[in-house]
Amino acid sequence: MIPTTIEIPSEYNKYNLIGEYNKPFITSSTPFEFFSEDECGVLTAYDITSFTFVINVYNDQCLVDSLTNLIVVDTNKLFINETTLNITPGEYPYKVDLIGANTVISGKLTVK
Repeated sequence: MIPTTIEIPSEYNKYNLIGEYNKPFITSSTPFEFFSEDECGVLTAYDITSFTFVINVYNDQCLVDSLTNLIVVDTNKLFINETTLNITPGEYPYKVDLIGANTVISGKLTVK
């Protein structure tokens, strides 16, 4: 079962990312973290190790690139580990999707 915190539409989970063209794009120091929340508001780390994630980067409605080198650590943290960011400098909307499910995070990717 996917926890409520992941089922929330992505418009609530907006994060802006910054990367550099033709350089490694690694976010291990600032991973996305997933938690489930009970009826009292207590957060518990949610195990995402069984899920597969992809980051789709768009230019208007057109897919520019899909970043698939995403790593799960400590069962509930997800970070990007791309060897080289090969997206032309600019600003792009992106979505972190669960493969076969919904978008869990979205925002703006700035490539310098």
